[in-house]
Amino acid sequence: MDIRQMQYFSCLAQEGNVTRAARRLNIVQPGLSMQIAKLEKSVGHKLFERVAQGMSLTPAGEKLLQIVDPILKDIDHAREAMAQLDGKVSGQVNIGMMRGARMEHPAGEADEVALRVDFDCRLKLEFHSGRITSAAGLLAYRELDDIFDRF
Repeated sequence: MDIRQMQYFSCLAQEGNVTRAARRLNIVQPGLSMQIAKLEKSVGHKLFERVAQGMSLTPAGEKLLQIVDPILKDIDHAREAMAQLDGKVSGQVNIGMMRGARMEHPAGEADEVALRVDFDCRLKLEFHSGRITSAAGLLAYRELDDIFDRF
């Protein structure tokens, strides 16, 4: 199991859909499926079940997600801490938007928007859409930094 496989696994678990996860990760669907299959082989357990709405975690997948997510957060924290040593601003801002909210941005709808300002900034904005009740729960669990109904 490597970091990339952990990131792919976590993203697919969050999205619950191979197409959306592959788009968010900027990879092709077969590549994502292949990495998940390799991860399942390495841990010796099936991690996802196909359901009508997409993909759902198995009990083994739920257990692995509980282990993997803190590791990925620690890796992000380490990268941010190292960047701050050089005086760089870095991090990630997760923004929840109500499903159907329109994002007016020159580049159109984007999963990620990179900010470039006068100083060296490595800030990643990530937009998540869904129902307001889901977004409020994610905000409470600090998975989102803010929620908007229009942008």
